[in-house]
Amino acid sequence: MNKLILLALLASTLASCTDVIEEDLDGFGLVLLTPPAGHTSTGNQVDFRWEAVPNATRYHIQVCTPDFTAPISYALDSVVTEVYFSGLFDPGTFTWRVRAENDNSHTDWYTRTFSITSSQTLTGQVPQLLLPADDLITNMSVITFTWDTLPFTVDHRFELRANSSTGTLLQALITPENTITLNNLADGEYAWGVQAQNDVPSSSDFAYRSFIVDATAPSVPIQLVPSSGAIVDQAPFTFLWQSGQDALTSTHDSLIVRNAAQQIVRALGNASGTYADSLGLGTYTWYVKTVDQAGNSSLAGPLTFSVQ
Repeated sequence: MNKLILLALLASTLASCTDVIEEDLDGFGLVLLTPPAGHTSTGNQVDFRWEAVPNATRYHIQVCTPDFTAPISYALDSVVTEVYFSGLFDPGTFTWRVRAENDNSHTDWYTRTFSITSSQTLTGQVPQLLLPADDLITNMSVITFTWDTLPFTVDHRFELRANSSTGTLLQALITPENTITLNNLADGEYAWGVQAQNDVPSSSDFAYRSFIVDATAPSVPIQLVPSSGAIVDQAPFTFLWQSGQDALTSTHDSLIVRNAAQQIVRALGNASGTYADSLGLGTYTWYVKTVDQAGNSSLAGPLTFSVQ
């Protein structure tokens, strides 16, 4: 090969490699914004913010008690892509720190302290919701809701709303406990919320999460080609079908093909409504299964066809 061409190819390769190497973050600083150093609050929710660092792709935030020199426990250790993070904390003294990172390097840690003090007023506090997880999708109509109880709480107001935290109020219950079970929930999108209350009197902010109940199977997919009794060539041919539909969640399809001995010769997950295949001579049956995000499924088939 001509030396000039070889050198040009080498230079091009090196340039390409350089393009994917992220800039070094050594020497960059990170500016912490809130909470300010030594901040004290009776509210249990802390909103952390910092300034973006050029060429950073993520930020590592940690919170421990009492400090990182001799930590007793870590209350938080997360990696985020945004320049903010919110957390809920019990009363105590904490140290928090953040550093910017990319795949090539990271900045130094930047550190501050804050304190949460105990107060009989619930104003400014937020209950910690536990279960179900946010954005749960389930096919169960019976759901148990649980949350942590804030200090000095007498009882809780539990709400169930349609669609979102601002949706139509479906149920409102008062309970001294930190758990409620609801039965016979219809298919739909919901938000559930909890507010702590006491006799000061005071009440916390509401904490909300969303979930979907979907106990209905998707519609049965429609098999199109090959049709029942069809004879296809041994050369590549195409399976074609229409996916089943679900009213609440997205779906995916699986294609299953069995030979005359009922052995599975094709099992494709996440099939897209069409699949080009080539099978040996013989008789086959094929099926399509549509599954929604809640785990409900509908099966089409079998249709029998022959390869000649």
